[in-house]
Amino acid sequence: MNEFCLQLIFLVIIINPVSQMMLILSIAREHPDRDVSRLIYLGNLWAFLITALIAGTGSFLFKVVFRVDVATLRLAGGLVLAGIGYTRLSRGVTFHLRRDQDLGELKVVPFAVPLIVGPATFAQAVTIAAHSGELFALGAVAAAIALNVGLMRLTLLLQRVINQNVVNVSIRLSGLITMTIGLQMVYLAVVELVRMAG
Repeated sequence: MNEFCLQLIFLVIIINPVSQMMLILSIAREHPDRDVSRLIYLGNLWAFLITALIAGTGSFLFKVVFRVDVATLRLAGGLVLAGIGYTRLSRGVTFHLRRDQDLGELKVVPFAVPLIVGPATFAQAVTIAAHSGELFALGAVAAAIALNVGLMRLTLLLQRVINQNVVNVSIRLSGLITMTIGLQMVYLAVVELVRMAG
């Protein structure tokens, strides 16, 4: 149970619901709540399905087909996550919608992937599956995505009381946290690679 909670927390931090909540705030100002709710549910469903597929097949694909070690995958995911965090920290919002844009077009790309889940989430899901089994990884991913959906829905309810300054500060703070988690993934991967080499 402790391991599940730790992996769940790590996945939630990588998925970064705060960033998703801020995105929902900006989308909700320009689109009806019904359309935003649909985007939340469908985007997160796609994010789960894609991550579940990668968690279930990732170890085989990376080890057997591509001959890539899980630690190397974690290293790559950590570097990507650190880069995303740096961008959020330095620039704020990295995603903009046109007012007339149909939200249905966005549910898979860019909303599900890479905004909700991306390379770092995939790397962590494969790492969890390799160490604790595919069912364990699927449960952790499902719980993290469910929490993300709940927080996004909560954001819709709170949108009238949250102002733009709170959004800007929150995005930059989540960028710092994201960059830190990415660097932690890099560190753990390097430690594992050094241990394997020695």
